[in-house]
Amino acid sequence: MSRVFLLSVSILSISFGANSYAAQSLPNDAASFHNAFGFQMIAYNTQATKDLIALTQAKKTDDVAALKKFLDQGADINAKNGFGATALAMAADNGHTEAVKLLVARKADVNLVENRGVTPLFMASLKGYGEIVNILLSAKADPDVKDARRGFAALSVAAQFGHLNVVRSLVKAGADVNTQSNSGKTPLYMAVQKKGNFDVVSALLSAKADLLLGEKTKDGVRTPLLEAYKAGDKKIINAIEASLPSCIQSKKMGDWDVMIKPGGYTLTPKLTKVKDTKKNQSITFSKYKDKVSFNYNHTITGHSASDAYKIYVDNQMVFEAVYDVEYKNDKKVSETMPVIPLNIIDKMSSGQSAKVQHIRFAKTNSREGDVAYFSLQGMGKAIEIAEKGAELAEKEKASGRCAVFNIFALQ
Repeated sequence: MSRVFLLSVSILSISFGANSYAAQSLPNDAASFHNAFGFQMIAYNTQATKDLIALTQAKKTDDVAALKKFLDQGADINAKNGFGATALAMAADNGHTEAVKLLVARKADVNLVENRGVTPLFMASLKGYGEIVNILLSAKADPDVKDARRGFAALSVAAQFGHLNVVRSLVKAGADVNTQSNSGKTPLYMAVQKKGNFDVVSALLSAKADLLLGEKTKDGVRTPLLEAYKAGDKKIINAIEASLPSCIQSKKMGDWDVMIKPGGYTLTPKLTKVKDTKKNQSITFSKYKDKVSFNYNHTITGHSASDAYKIYVDNQMVFEAVYDVEYKNDKKVSETMPVIPLNIIDKMSSGQSAKVQHIRFAKTNSREGDVAYFSLQGMGKAIEIAEKGAELAEKEKASGRCAVFNIFALQ
């Protein structure tokens, strides 16, 4: 029997955030296809199978009559094109519900993956095709299969793009709500990145999504809470904070934000006036086991510097510290945060206003332009609340009633 060869140039193009499979300019030869996309030359034993693949590659799986014709002629229902996609995969990718119904009824394998590990369920979840998702789940599609490139499962991409009904269907079908990508990202982590995605976040929290799991970085685990802070959707932030164990608390104390956790707390004042402000500028005072560290975050360019910080309370300097910080390729590689004596914190809490002056020395020159002003009103009360909360948090931790949070993840 003669064999029919079909050179496929159809590419499933899917994208999820920074992790994308995007259509690219096509190589000119089969070897380049294989190297770039995992392409393989496929030999089809029947004309009916060739016709079926050609139909799907043309994205015409909505032509149910033609599908039936080729299947009745003996086409291999699970035949793959050069990129490993079956007729079912293409139908799911293009939202052709009737074709999916037919192929599933004809016993197409719902769990076959294309060359990058993507299943029909993954594609339907990514696009938000709720009815197709339900059809595939009813046919025992595995919701936890991960794509081979980044390690994302169907629930992760559905959550990221806000497909609430799909998320609910996957969770109901038993999808792992805490599935992690290769870098540690969970569905909840992906969901909080999208403003207005509260309903999806709420659904995942109701399904007991783990608040401790997140992206793995050199500094520790970047949790969904920290990612939510970055995205800035207050409704989502409040929902996550409300779901934290009782020993972790975030409070608004007037001009101060207080984060309480076992062993200590972090106070972040609201900046009322800033001169020469830098991107992502913030001030934090963190106490852990009677040690108070001071952090004035800002953006620095250059490779090395010695930084000086001065704190003034009611125009009187109460604190000064100098420390070295080293940068490589504009990335901080080492630093030591200044430590403020507790009596200075007490003196600050009795004042009315304060400012932080940042002086940067780089080689032979210096820069004194960064000055941040903030109110000290309410600081004493914030410290009082934080001290009591930290004591309670430590007791709850000792009794096993709260999880141990990576400090980095909550700062």
